[in-house]
Amino acid sequence: MTCSGVPEYRVGASASYGAARLGARVNLYEMFGAQRLLAAGTASAVTDAAQTPWIGLDFQPTIGTQVASTYVAEGDSFADLLTVGTVGSGTWIVIDGQPVELTATGTLYGPFDEQPAEAETAPTGAPIVGTETLLLNGTGEYTSSGSLTATESGFYTWVWGIDKAAQGENGKYIRGSFMDWFGRVAETHVTPFQPEAVSNCWVETFYSPDGEVLHRGECGAAGETTKVVKTPDTPTVTPPVTPPGPSVLASTGAGWSLAGLIAGLVLLTTGGMLWFGRKLAQHCARTATIGDGKVLPDTE
Repeated sequence: MTCSGVPEYRVGASASYGAARLGARVNLYEMFGAQRLLAAGTASAVTDAAQTPWIGLDFQPTIGTQVASTYVAEGDSFADLLTVGTVGSGTWIVIDGQPVELTATGTLYGPFDEQPAEAETAPTGAPIVGTETLLLNGTGEYTSSGSLTATESGFYTWVWGIDKAAQGENGKYIRGSFMDWFGRVAETHVTPFQPEAVSNCWVETFYSPDGEVLHRGECGAAGETTKVVKTPDTPTVTPPVTPPGPSVLASTGAGWSLAGLIAGLVLLTTGGMLWFGRKLAQHCARTATIGDGKVLPDTE
């Protein structure tokens, strides 16, 4: 006997048997107020019937999945392909020509730094992107809605299940709940990491005591470039304040600056001229006459 797709069944039986000498041998007739009469018996068949109570049927649904796309870029949707079937005795129950409807829930875990290990259940505290639900009305292929999107790089894995207690009146038609394994490779998406290249450098600037820019470095020049991991805050450059004094030649990693060299030459030339002029004036004073023709005394 096969009961495929029906929600319940019962078994009934009846029998009838007739043969010679089966039945009463003598019939006794009661005559009210008169003598009773006896007559030869007549053969008759023996019959009977019986049936069982109604027996409910159930089935066990299963879900297998395969991601629609292994690689999902940031901002794109996660989509999963479901294959719904049954296992064990019984097929998907049909009532009044319509398959029993069940609700499946899919949980997307992630992101993870690497492919998570397979496990019967998800690890405690595993990050969750969100959940989706699908209405199942029989075996076949289904596709998730794609309402969940990738927000950062990493590995994401689906786990789908059917909770018997959450099916309402239709829960009596399924044998038990179903829960898929966690971390299956076929049910895992990968959102690749997108590196961002950033180049930064320091630029050195040298000032004279008066605040004049004597030398400004060039970004990328040898000896003036610093590789940084994090972008530095833009510095506020304040010219240094120094007390008046002799100028000093400024230098960078590239050697003496041109401005500093010129300043030194100017100082050297000016000092020599002052010294020569003073000696010339002293010589003229020794030989010159004023008014009465006397020689002026030496001032040294």
